[in-house]
Amino acid sequence: MDINLDKLAAKHNYNKNYLSNLFKKEVGEPFSAVVLKKRLTQANILITSTELPISQIIQAVGISNYSYFYKKYYNFYHKLPLEQRKANNQLY
Repeated sequence: MDINLDKLAAKHNYNKNYLSNLFKKEVGEPFSAVVLKKRLTQANILITSTELPISQIIQAVGISNYSYFYKKYYNFYHKLPLEQRKANNQLY
């Protein structure tokens, strides 16, 4: 998932700051928060439905910093990725 505010603003001929403010006003959250939630949700789907290594999943969802991913994933799901995978596998 290669999306960022700069590309979106350029594609639609908007100023980056204007688009950022408009997005937050309309959606209620900053653009970066929405993109991060989407990436974490996609990562969680891959973690719980595949046996792909976590490192490949992190790259697949467009996050390059592993520490950042683990911190944000834990804050969002209250479990580490491997804990989530194990918990999901115990359901079956």
